[in-house]
Amino acid sequence: MATLFNTKNNDLIVLRSQHVFGRHAGSCHTLLDCPEASRMHATVAWNGARWLLQDNSSNGTFINGVTIKPSIKHHITAGDQLQFGSMNADVWQFQDDNPPTALLVPLNADDKNTAQVIELSGVLTLAENCTGLTSISVQEGPEASLHDVAEASFYQAEDGRWLCENLSGVVELNTGDKIKTSAGLWLFIGVDDVESTIPVHQEVNKSHEVQASFVVSKNEEHVTLTISDGNGSYDLGERTHHELMLYLARKRLSDKKARVVGSEQGWVDKELLSQQTGLDEKHINILIYRLRQQLIHADYGHLKLLQVVERRRGALRFALGEVSIKGGNDLLKLKA
Repeated sequence: MATLFNTKNNDLIVLRSQHVFGRHAGSCHTLLDCPEASRMHATVAWNGARWLLQDNSSNGTFINGVTIKPSIKHHITAGDQLQFGSMNADVWQFQDDNPPTALLVPLNADDKNTAQVIELSGVLTLAENCTGLTSISVQEGPEASLHDVAEASFYQAEDGRWLCENLSGVVELNTGDKIKTSAGLWLFIGVDDVESTIPVHQEVNKSHEVQASFVVSKNEEHVTLTISDGNGSYDLGERTHHELMLYLARKRLSDKKARVVGSEQGWVDKELLSQQTGLDEKHINILIYRLRQQLIHADYGHLKLLQVVERRRGALRFALGEVSIKGGNDLLKLKA
């Protein structure tokens, strides 16, 4: 993550992918304590390859003591010193010119330094000082969403979206969303409109490159699951939540045999799923969450990001298209 350090007051800020400096509290990400600064003075932005500074002010912006031309984007690198509005203004040193990353910024801390800002990478489980689990809730109205959780996992989908998941389900996070936990209130800041920042390592998690293998006892009371990819096979053992995965995998296989188009294979209506499994939606979410936690905490590297269950409005499905099932009771299987 990229940072700017104020050499006068020792403030350290983490740059958003589009970061505005100025004196207008409602429009700027960092407020300038300089009477010569404009309301929306300048913008530092990531263009996918480097950081650029653009001056939009009346009194100018300076890089290493030199006034830059207004309305023109200027390349800045680590070590550069920036001043806004006056040569007597605070000096901001560009300390780190790495690409921007998604962040969780504390909103209830007095000293918001970089040690408290959480840089989202891979999979993060936020469960500090949790006293109980509450549901993810979305605030109605035009304001940013408020997600109220006690324990949650944060991870990035293959298309770059950041998701927050707990026992109550999954919500997509957008810049400006607030996540409330027993550890405090956090602001989510995403990487907006910068496709090059989506991690390359997620390519290994595409569902068509991964196979799920189930072994089922005759009475269907014992279900083991193994996941395989180009790097090897990973035994997830016997777990209660694998029974739900088996049901969804059978639906996917059934649709595949019926030559249903791939994008529509395996989708199950949530209400129908509850009726046929005897599980309410909350219990279904709990089982999916437990599988996610099993992958997160297992030492399988890239599989921490693997999506085994996909969701869309009112339905879900087993995400892996390559499935094999051995054993089981033929009378309990879905008919192809």
